[in-house]
Amino acid sequence: MPLKEMWNKNDMGKPLYEGKRNAVETVARKARARRSASVMRDDTMRVGRSREILNPSHSKPDRRIVGRLRRRVGDFAFLFAIVFLAARGETVALTEDFESPNAFSRWHSDGGFSVVEGTGVAGSHGLVWEQSRFRPMKMVTPPVVEGNVVRPVPRAVPERLSKGVVLEPGRVYSFSVKINGAITNNCAYVFLAWYDCDGKRIGRADGRPTIYKDAGRKGWETVSAATPRLPSDVVRGEIMVELYRTTLGRMAFDDFTITCDEPCHVERMFSSAYRDTADADLVRFVVPYIVSPEKFPKDGLSGEFTFSGVDGKTFSVPADVFADDHFEVSLDVSRLAPGKHPVKAKLLFKGKELGVASLDFTRGRVERAVSFDKQQRMIVDGKPFFALGVYVHPADKEVPYLDRLKNSPFNCVIECAADKRMLDKFHAAGLKVIPRSPRNHAWAGSTAKSLRSHPALLAWYVIDEAPADRADDRRGLYKVLNDADPDHPTFAVLALPRTADAFMGAFDIISSDPYPIGVGRGQISIASEYPRICREKTWGLRPLWQVPQSFAWDWCLSHKDPEGNRYPTYEELRSMAWQAIAGGANGLLWYSAHHIFKCSSPEELETNWGNLVRVAEEIKSYADVIQSEDVSTTSSNPSIVVRAFRKDGATWVLAANSVRTEASGVVEVSGLRRDKVSLPPLGIEFHKHD
Repeated sequence: MPLKEMWNKNDMGKPLYEGKRNAVETVARKARARRSASVMRDDTMRVGRSREILNPSHSKPDRRIVGRLRRRVGDFAFLFAIVFLAARGETVALTEDFESPNAFSRWHSDGGFSVVEGTGVAGSHGLVWEQSRFRPMKMVTPPVVEGNVVRPVPRAVPERLSKGVVLEPGRVYSFSVKINGAITNNCAYVFLAWYDCDGKRIGRADGRPTIYKDAGRKGWETVSAATPRLPSDVVRGEIMVELYRTTLGRMAFDDFTITCDEPCHVERMFSSAYRDTADADLVRFVVPYIVSPEKFPKDGLSGEFTFSGVDGKTFSVPADVFADDHFEVSLDVSRLAPGKHPVKAKLLFKGKELGVASLDFTRGRVERAVSFDKQQRMIVDGKPFFALGVYVHPADKEVPYLDRLKNSPFNCVIECAADKRMLDKFHAAGLKVIPRSPRNHAWAGSTAKSLRSHPALLAWYVIDEAPADRADDRRGLYKVLNDADPDHPTFAVLALPRTADAFMGAFDIISSDPYPIGVGRGQISIASEYPRICREKTWGLRPLWQVPQSFAWDWCLSHKDPEGNRYPTYEELRSMAWQAIAGGANGLLWYSAHHIFKCSSPEELETNWGNLVRVAEEIKSYADVIQSEDVSTTSSNPSIVVRAFRKDGATWVLAANSVRTEASGVVEVSGLRRDKVSLPPLGIEFHKHD
């Protein structure tokens, strides 16, 4: 069967989205078949033995009959659950109870999994994973391409069980599975992942609770999760069970279910103004949308915005940009009524309304200790601030390398504990602080209120590589912090920059953390690709920073490889930092000082720290240029990442070679002639043009 057709068929060979009725009928048909084949094979025997089971005079009932009766109860419970979901208006996308003879053949397994009768819920069939000894580390060698160089890189692969499912853009998917058993470590996961047409994973929703070693010991436990509303580039998904090859034990799985809601075309609106507040600037209002291009061709789509004017009347304007994933309008907000008023937007198809989004926008000025101007520069106490910082460890109360930080080009630290004593310590060293916010909303609010007036506080660290299914929770946390401390922004770091749109409304500053130096880590060019993707996925509405790598992966990997998982060289540190800036970053926070000082060998320590300081000093010397006005720039060679700035009448052009081979091309800057650029491997040029 062709791949596209396979993804669009369910287990019975029918289209997945025929609706709720087919899913219910499928489960009911399976239940009837099981009862006919087992319990109802002999009515006389069934009735007679059932009476024996219920008769107290019989001390040893037939366990097979007990199991059959329990399976009948289980069938009805599972059927009831599916009917209940259908009644709530949710579409059932997948169900699997492993009762069908060919159920396991519809899944892909790397080994260790099997379907066993009597191991499922109520004694039914269940999926069992069992291993009693360590398995050899399975390695694959995907090619890594850098420039014209292709090299194989070994990569460890865990044991997996997976099944493909159709996922549609614009829907929220929920999954659940029951687990029972015990394992020896915390390395087991169930998740739903989604992919684009090129097979690249866009995101995943991890089941909660995670399968820790104590999970399921006291009986059946439900693991569940929900995706964010899936973006327009999603074409398929997989439900997966994953266990490391060092994991031992036994775990049973049963009753996999995936449901989804009805498609939603628009949900939210965002503005380019910091905290949706501005007095007289040109502000962009952006509405993301998700539609099926087959049902709603783009040439029939339009957008309309409605504002409250200075005369007290509302007025409407059409969208002046209509892209594949959003529509927007730019408006001089001096036309708006002073104070807070709702802005509304409609998505239309041939004049018919498909969806509505709204945003509370404030026209006026709000004085804050920390804010951002219209060029997305951070403003601290009325002055531009270019963040050059390093990560510290939240559990490190002493920070033995504090004197090193004090006498360095760095002006801030991130991820220390949200504790007044720690802020006092860093403030005494002349450093600003981005503490890790508590994830509990109530605790976060009380902490923010208690620290909001501290002179060292720069921002709140609210998202640290969180999966996209946590977006709603983080939006709630953002609101709590905004209410408790309106003076300081929130900072987010994503490991998957393509999920940045899912987190919109949950942060003020967006960043990503490409860590390319190490075995199997990919190309160093992701140092500029990640910020570019972040900017695209947030439509350029939010200040953009970056978290470059300054550590060696060997500290956290069980298969030690000092040669492959090494610290970045000076040339690599410099390339990653300037690539990030060329990709649009206006702040850098390296991960991490803690690991350099804790994990470097004595002979490496001075080199590793010295290289990082040297790079930071160079960037600090250009900070005022980087924070000046951006100028439109293009490069004929995608390996050469370019960015231009205009300061005091002069234009500065930054060009960064993102590959490990020589690269040349033509750079064109708005208002300047075209220049040919030739750069050595990982080379950097930053020139002033009068």
